[in-house]
Amino acid sequence: ITLVKRDGTIFDVNRLTRGFTKEMVIGQNVFNENFHETEDQRESVRTAISDLIESGEITQFETSQLAPDGSFASYETKVSPFGYDEEGRILSFQFTIRDITERKKAEKELIDLQKKNRAWFENSPICTKILDIDFNLQYMSASGIRDLQIDDITQHYGKPYPFYFYPDSFKNQMTGNLRKAKETGQIIEQEASVVDTEGNELWYHSTIVPVRDNKDQFEYIIVVSVETTKRKQAEEALKESEKNLRVIMENTPDHIMRLDKNLIIKYINFTAPDLTIEDVIGKSVFDFVPEESKNIQAEAYKKVLSLGEPVNFETLYIDKSGNKHFYEVRLAPVFTEDEVSGIINRSTDITERKISEQKLKESEEEFRKIKESYERLTDNADVAIFRVKIKGRDIIYSIPGNPAAERLFGYSKAEWLSDPTLGFKIIHPDFVEKQKQIMDDINKNKKPIKNAVLGWIAKDGHEVIMEYTIIPILDDNSDIVYFESIGVDITERKKAEQKLKESEEKWKALSENSPALITLFNREHKIVFINHTVPDLTKEEVIGTSVYTFIPQEFHQLARNSFNSVWETGEPVSYSTNYITKEGDTRFFDNWIGPVFQSGKIFALVSHSMDVTEKKDAEIKLKESEEKYNNLFQYSNDAILLHDF
Repeated sequence: ITLVKRDGTIFDVNRLTRGFTKEMVIGQNVFNENFHETEDQRESVRTAISDLIESGEITQFETSQLAPDGSFASYETKVSPFGYDEEGRILSFQFTIRDITERKKAEKELIDLQKKNRAWFENSPICTKILDIDFNLQYMSASGIRDLQIDDITQHYGKPYPFYFYPDSFKNQMTGNLRKAKETGQIIEQEASVVDTEGNELWYHSTIVPVRDNKDQFEYIIVVSVETTKRKQAEEALKESEKNLRVIMENTPDHIMRLDKNLIIKYINFTAPDLTIEDVIGKSVFDFVPEESKNIQAEAYKKVLSLGEPVNFETLYIDKSGNKHFYEVRLAPVFTEDEVSGIINRSTDITERKISEQKLKESEEEFRKIKESYERLTDNADVAIFRVKIKGRDIIYSIPGNPAAERLFGYSKAEWLSDPTLGFKIIHPDFVEKQKQIMDDINKNKKPIKNAVLGWIAKDGHEVIMEYTIIPILDDNSDIVYFESIGVDITERKKAEQKLKESEEKWKALSENSPALITLFNREHKIVFINHTVPDLTKEEVIGTSVYTFIPQEFHQLARNSFNSVWETGEPVSYSTNYITKEGDTRFFDNWIGPVFQSGKIFALVSHSMDVTEKKDAEIKLKESEEKYNNLFQYSNDAILLHDF
């Protein structure tokens, strides 16, 4: 409370904050520019006093300033009469000043949050709908409007949802679930197909969320829908593929087995004549390998499991009648999350061929081994080799240099030779200009090109991404005769890089937009990441320092015990602490500490710290209010008078 003379001079004040002293205030004029941030604010004081003198009624205004302690404060001031002369004219005023800084901050944060929410709704790929208590549409985000090809969504606002153009099967299911959510308060999920305004089928996975007010009364419903059309199409394609695979597996002449990492047989399409599937499933593959072949085959299986590379070999099986069966075996790794989780064993019966081969001369045996080794090497090579002759931007011929070149793209050597333009036809549209640029560079510079990435469409329609080293071969006149291209298949690597990028973008968006302080620290308790800091610190001041630097001494043991518990058990813990800012203000935090795993082991801890200072302040103010209330009643028989001297 500040007492002010009619001319604006301050002559008394009951309490000061934020670094102000009585010497800085008493005797100063309320119109002093040091008390106001802008000229408009000073003018609002003049207006308030003028209105009060004219009407005699209490007036009010808001102002803000940079306080002596360096903090920026906002105030709400009520101006009322204080002293009168004998004729009843106002001689002085009482300024009742309330600090509304935190309220202003909260209002600004609320406005910012509303802007962010609006931006999220309008740009999210997720379709969000809001329905009233009668299931009439009140709002629909841009994603759904776009996917359903709705020209004017406002025509549907206030009208029943689901839309009239949806199929009855969806309308019946959605309406039933909306009623159930309203009646039970449960969150309900469903997945079903709809059609857009053009009649195209779309699949959506919808989550129906009933929202209640603070009196637990049903207020409205949010329906969050994620389009799953491509996933459903992929599932249908997978079912069809599995069906085709099952037909192939059941009709192929080859024995196909699936083994786990311990080489236990988990599946076989059919067995040798003297065995049944029940005899084989659950047994070790070595239960059916001759003793003299076990060491050789053990090395082959070991190589597949350790290196993740396919291996070919031949083996012999002797049935219960003593008949010999020769097999050509191809072992291929099965990957789960980039680790070998099993092996596919494909065994082709080559008994008749072996009988014929055994009639060959001994000298031919060595040649056969060399030939098979070469075929295995080239057939399983990780690179595609081509010899290409060009003239300007025209391809004269393209010759595959190894089987992988044919296998990767699905075109035989004869097809490449019969169509010189095949290299132009199967280039991915995104890489057409890059292909032309490479040809121009070779013609111009006549030097090798490394790490050139090109995309192709294979014969079966799938995309192949290759990384090339291209070497021009020159004649004596330094003219290009042809060039050799050596391409490494990096399709899976590119997919992994894209997934990693998407994951990092999601993490970045999550951490940057979280209201909590998210901190990552290692076993030395050094901070290696923080999404944002408290206002008086920067990320540069925090990264690389000990987490204990920002924990008051009295909370060190509590924090240390919490960290050790997570390191030892892998279970998250919670605790509360506070932080003293550089200005001496105390900020209160609720902390959640959890483990971060890598390869199944905890390599760091993550801390989510939520600032609950405003909640703490509210609790303290409530307690003080209750104490004042109790004191008022305790001394209610006393008379308290305010005199104007």
